[in-house]
This record gives sequence, structure tokens and C-alpha cells, in this order.
Amino acid sequence: MYVKEVTVENQVGLHARPATFFIQKANEFKSSIWVEKEERRVNAKSLLGVLSLGIVGGTTIRIIADGADEQAAVDGLIKLVDIAPEEPGALEFIAACHDEVRISIAHTCTDYDTAIAAFDAGATHMTHLYNAMPGITHREPGPIIAALERGAEVELITDNVHIHPAMVRFTFNTFGDDHVILIADSMMACGLPDGQYSLGGQAITVKGPRATLTEHPDTIAGSNTCLYDCMKRAVLEMNVPLESAVRAASENPAKSIGIDNDYGSLAAGRYGNVILADKELNIQAVYQKGTRIV
Repeated sequence: MYVKEVTVENQVGLHARPATFFIQKANEFKSSIWVEKEERRVNAKSLLGVLSLGIVGGTTIRIIADGADEQAAVDGLIKLVDIAPEEPGALEFIAACHDEVRISIAHTCTDYDTAIAAFDAGATHMTHLYNAMPGITHREPGPIIAALERGAEVELITDNVHIHPAMVRFTFNTFGDDHVILIADSMMACGLPDGQYSLGGQAITVKGPRATLTEHPDTIAGSNTCLYDCMKRAVLEMNVPLESAVRAASENPAKSIGIDNDYGSLAAGRYGNVILADKELNIQAVYQKGTRIV
């Protein structure tokens, strides 16, 4: 059973405003969804029922998917779950859920042995390799070597800020280009001018491709580079072969989350999503499902 307790934001408006929101969301689910307030439960797909609860700003309610877990509650839209395997209950979670969703080791302080245990329990993915995790030493190999030995797929932020180009090449050469997934890790300032922004309630300073905590300027806070430019920089600035970089930005991530029957490659039956670029990888045209949009 999926149960989530939430407090409705305090907004000006009648009861129908939050009620209509819940109706729209509930109708997106195949499973049965209920809304509960003060021990009174109604079908979330019934407008009159939800209205009868008097849900206004500040109201605390419970959203319940009876007889369904979190995955069923969102119709299988959860594709990847990040977890630090050293945390209590993490290995048990991985063992219980790895058949339902891809499990990724992320933002962790784990050692080699615990990482191996996590991969053996069913984890298959590493989020933001090298960032926010222990590095490699000869006596404490850490989670990176564990990922290599267990054949995990690994994400790389190739904005030329998070990771040195030599380490990017090292990763492609050791893990193989079929196990590398390029990721942007971009935040709200991506594509916007230099200046002050926020991330998770923290002040962020953006200058060029670099985003840092304003109060701790040595701490990277996300990226200001889109995924295409990460792929472009991997090729032009880091000497990653074009074929490998494109694969890591398209086919590999699609396979990772199980949508490669529709996306990620130019093959019969896939959507015609195509970027045309010149030799310097400047975009010349973009096609979405066969229709040119740029």
C-alpha cells in the first residue's frame, strides 16, 4: 500500500481548486486512489467526494493507493531510484525492489565491501560517478572499483567542470562505451545568463558553465550545461570518440530505463527523434517524431 501525507499549499481560491487538481492526478492512475482527511476517506476520482472533504490551503491529507505499491501508484513511471547503500535498510530495499525499478548508488560514503553487497543485492547503476562519493586508493578501492567489477552502468557529468577530461577518457576505456551514460546535472540556470540563482533553497552563483554555492564557492552545485553540450564537450574538449559520446547520450540511457524500444537509436519502430549537426557539432536541425522543430 502506498500512503503519502501532504499539506495542500495555501492558495487563494475555492475548495474546487485543489479538489480539481486531485481529480486530474487521480485519473492518470490505473490503480484505485483515495484521499483521506481526518479519518474520512473518499475516492480521489470523485469530484463531489473530494469536494466534500473541504480541502483548502493548509489542509493536511493522506493520498492512498490501496493494494498497490509506489510503482503501481504512478503507473510504472518510476524508472530509477538513487540510494546510499551504507544507510540503514538500504540493502534490504535494494533486494526487495530491484526487480521493479533500476537501483542506483548515489551521493554516498560507502566503502568497497558495502558497494559490492549493494550490487550483489541488485543495484546496477552509479549516479554521477566520482562526484559525492569516495575516490579510488590502493587500500580503499571504494564504490567506483566495485561498480567496475560488477559491470554496473555509470553516469558521467561531462560539462568539463565536474570531472577532468583524463578521468572521462579513463572511464570510457575501462567501463566501455556501452556502460557509460552522459548526464548534464543541469539546474534552473541552464541556458540563462550568469548571476544569482537557487537550488534546493540554497543561493547559487553561476559563471559560465560553473554553478557553485554562493556561501561556499568551492562547492559545485549542479551544472549550467545542457546534455547536448555535455556530449559536444566530451568529443571536442575531452577527445572521446564521437560514436561513443553519442551512444552514451542516447542509446545507453534509453536502455537503462527500459524505453529503448521507442527511443535512443535510429532503427525501425523507434520515434524519429534526430539532431543534425555540422562537423563542429553545431546544431543545424532538430526533428521530433519525424517533424522538424528547429
